[in-house]
Amino acid sequence: MLSHFYQKARHQLEDLNVSSLNRYGALLIGALLLLALAADSLSLLSTLNYQPTINSPASFASSAERSDYQASRITNSHLFGRTSADYQANSANLPVTRMQLVLRGAFTSSNPSQASAIIEGPDGQTRAYKSGSQIYGQAKLRQVFSDRVVLSRNGQLETLYFPEPGSASNSANEIVLPDDARQLVQDTMTAEEIQATSKQLKSSAMTPQQRQELIRKRLQELRNRSKTNKQ
Repeated sequence: MLSHFYQKARHQLEDLNVSSLNRYGALLIGALLLLALAADSLSLLSTLNYQPTINSPASFASSAERSDYQASRITNSHLFGRTSADYQANSANLPVTRMQLVLRGAFTSSNPSQASAIIEGPDGQTRAYKSGSQIYGQAKLRQVFSDRVVLSRNGQLETLYFPEPGSASNSANEIVLPDDARQLVQDTMTAEEIQATSKQLKSSAMTPQQRQELIRKRLQELRNRSKTNKQ
């Protein structure tokens, strides 16, 4: 009888375990399904509520203004140096020098350090000066333009122009060379030759006809020299 009771109890326990497992398994599957549904609902809700960030016209304008500002700063900083036009515009506003000098010739060059000028001093002597040269120990020749030169004196920049036509400094014996002749002189004559020729032309013993003849002679010599150098 005891054995029969034991067998019955064991069958009931086995039935209980199987039914419990089935019930718990069903609950677990249901819970997983609920979680999956909740996740899908949350994803759908996030999609419906999504609002992309769009930059307003004001923000675009502000960005463009910043870009223009930065570009202007780079341009105005002269990162790659100043052009000759910049220097020419700046030098045009410089004060006129008070030194007793007369500009007699200006020879520009694509290389500013090779430019030169013929300047008459207070002693009446005409000399040729290259860019960077001292002028009577008081000033330095800084820049040479076709109509003026820039001097540096006591840390200040000053301008020396050609004398006005008809002025006392522009004598009747002043010689004005054409542009092609001026370029020929610049390319083929040394500073010493320019200075010597200028001194001859300034001699009061020469007549205007003699000056013209000397100029023609010098120009012909320069043309012959130029042809020889090109051969």
